Amino acid sequence: MIRCTRCNRKLKAPTASGMGETCERYVLGPRPKRQAAQAKPARASRDDATPDLFAPNVFPWVLAA
Repeated sequence: MIRCTRCNRKLKAPTASGMGETCERYVLGPRPKRQAAQAKPARASRDDATPDLFAPNVFPWVLAA
């Protein structure tokens, strides 16, 4: 029977550290997170060259109808 070296709880299978999963996380810290396969694209920022679609006089022919 295998027991955790920190809390003496019964373990189902032996581990490299000799501790259970919860005790191992407490002592050694959380596992490092996986890196994304692709980098996330940058968020779009406001472009001053593009006309504002909600500005009052962008499409004068729409207002004339």
